[in-house]
Amino acid sequence: MTRNQRRQLQKLAERVDRVVESDHRFFERFPDRQYRVRLASQAEIETNAIIEGDKITVAPDRQIYVAVKSVAPRTNLRLIIVGPRDADTDIPEDLAQALYERVNCDKAREIEAQVRLMASGVR
Repeated sequence: MTRNQRRQLQKLAERVDRVVESDHRFFERFPDRQYRVRLASQAEIETNAIIEGDKITVAPDRQIYVAVKSVAPRTNLRLIIVGPRDADTDIPEDLAQALYERVNCDKAREIEAQVRLMASGVR
């Protein structure tokens, strides 16, 4: 990662942190939930472009969403999804889980396993 990319990520970090905090509050308010889907913030989209090395392009009738999974208290994983522009994000747990699992990949499952180990205190 270049020095300029690191600087850009630092500038975006505070905005991304606010969005991540909203995910934490969601799961605290709804302790029976483990999944949610919401609109992606511009900061998340820009951060993803820097990390992945390419910008997500979407058709005019599409929009970028984030599927979030709570794996431990205040520990969430987020996956980018492209979907219909007018899709409802106030969806039930089973549908949010199905969307998350649909975009889940081996890399994300490996990260989730590592996060679960760290959250459990195992070293």
